[in-house]
Amino acid sequence: MSPLARAFVEAAPERMVWGSDWPHPSAKQKPDDTLLFDLLEEWVPDEAIRRRILVDNPEVLYGFPKSARTIQGVSQQPCAELILKCLESEGVEYMYGVPAKGAPT
Repeated sequence: MSPLARAFVEAAPERMVWGSDWPHPSAKQKPDDTLLFDLLEEWVPDEAIRRRILVDNPEVLYGFPKSARTIQGVSQQPCAELILKCLESEGVEYMYGVPAKGAPT
């Protein structure tokens, strides 16, 4: 599966989005979502392309306004950065297998 996933990403990263059937309502044995999300990092090692797949491509596909990435009236920082700061302040180093900003890797 990994070679196929990498080939799709290499061929057309602008046409990729991440998706799952979380919370896996029909699965009798639920998969480990952290392991599934970790596969994305394996398949897409480039952080800018992962951001494209996770943020930019869905934004275009679903017509989300770019302003949706910020919490208006609170901060102009992207929401992801605010979430990482909150995680760091709580001592959380990893979320879904992804290191929080500044966390040891």
